[in-house]
Amino acid sequence: MQVDKSNFFHSFFHSRVFGEVKANIRYFYLYNKEALSDNKANNIILNIIENNIITDVTEGFIRTKFQSEGFIDSEIDPIIENIIEFKVGESSVDKVIDEVLKSVRKSVYKVYIDRALKEHKTDPVAFMEACRAFHYAGSISDKIKFEQFSEMNIDEIAQKELKLLFQTGLSFIDRSNALGGVVSGQLYQIVGGPGSGKSLLMEYLSVKSCEAKNHTAYIALGDLDRGAFITRMYALATNTSLMDAILEQDVAYDYVSKGDIDKYFHLAVLPSKEATIYEVIDSIRDLMRKYPIKVVFIDYDANLRQVAGSMYEEGDITYAETSRLTLEDGLAVFFGSQPKINFWNEELLDMTSANESSRKQQHVAVMVTIGKVLNKDGTPAGKLAVVKDRVGKETEQKYLRCDSGRFVEVDGVTYATYRDAKIGRVLSYQEIVDEVRYNVGNPDAKPKDEKELIKSKEEQNALNLLAKEIPDAK
Repeated sequence: MQVDKSNFFHSFFHSRVFGEVKANIRYFYLYNKEALSDNKANNIILNIIENNIITDVTEGFIRTKFQSEGFIDSEIDPIIENIIEFKVGESSVDKVIDEVLKSVRKSVYKVYIDRALKEHKTDPVAFMEACRAFHYAGSISDKIKFEQFSEMNIDEIAQKELKLLFQTGLSFIDRSNALGGVVSGQLYQIVGGPGSGKSLLMEYLSVKSCEAKNHTAYIALGDLDRGAFITRMYALATNTSLMDAILEQDVAYDYVSKGDIDKYFHLAVLPSKEATIYEVIDSIRDLMRKYPIKVVFIDYDANLRQVAGSMYEEGDITYAETSRLTLEDGLAVFFGSQPKINFWNEELLDMTSANESSRKQQHVAVMVTIGKVLNKDGTPAGKLAVVKDRVGKETEQKYLRCDSGRFVEVDGVTYATYRDAKIGRVLSYQEIVDEVRYNVGNPDAKPKDEKELIKSKEEQNALNLLAKEIPDAK
């Protein structure tokens, strides 16, 4: 059976075509304006497809529909004959359906491209982004393919198995899954409010990734510059206070420009709203042609240039497109994200905290949250949590954030001691570790009161002054 202008619309009732025409009906009306303007029968056919499901379209239904529009039986009979032949789908019909589907898809794409070109005639960048945002609603039957285990390529499957890329050293993350750390092929979301240390956590994880010999890409969108990365990466890698790292920038640069960080860390810094998610993904895939990238950090999602009409849709597109890097390329991708404003100063954030779009959480495999206690005159504190892990379990952990920017997991006594303590400074990593060791080793230990902490601070300051005057003093 051949398909031409006389029976092209009749072929839409084939089971493989009906759904695609229905799903894209608005574009099809626009494409076929001329064909529809002088062909009442084709208009009726599109109306039937638009307002009915294929199982309801019987011979009697079609006949009644055409009769109601003034057609007589001699006009209706050849139409029904063609429709039934296509609908039944004999082998002779199947041979031409692929060509019909190509024509249907071409028509839909042409309408969309023409509209996008008209809207963005003087802006080729916006035109390309509009085209890339287009999603063709195809037939499910064309996309879902069934196979038996014996037909599967085990080598191909093994290549996509989850693999441990690096251990974070943070037990709340490492113990959340059976592999004991960050794994390949997963989309991670790091959610934390302003000042929570969201970027510091991602930077620390990127240091651990480089130490594990993984080529790591970091895209910073917003207020961090390259100088900040030099000092922060040095501080996090060596446990040097951020203040000292700033004062020792030459030392910091010498450290990060050598060794694992320099060899495996790839940094891109650009202003907020400068790039779309499509440009980010393209840049990552271009980098992958030069280096075997395993881990990617994008900091953070709200600073991408918008491509969709609403924030809800934007979140869906951003995370859906990014998940392709995990599914198709086997990367571990970390996306920084802010919570809803009412969660900004919450001690513990749950899975509902992510802002803008609940579709984000549906796409991510692992969601990590950073809660914080509002204490502007002490050591940052709060609770870390894995609130979603598709291949693991939810975990929760109290923390103090030391002066190098690292998150240090602490016991209940240490947390209770410093959670609200206004001691006028941020504890060092060693101070926190020593405190935890003491409290864990003494079951009867109780939280210290603020007077004790102030005294300790004064004593420490005196020792620091002494150490500066007498270099050999310990």
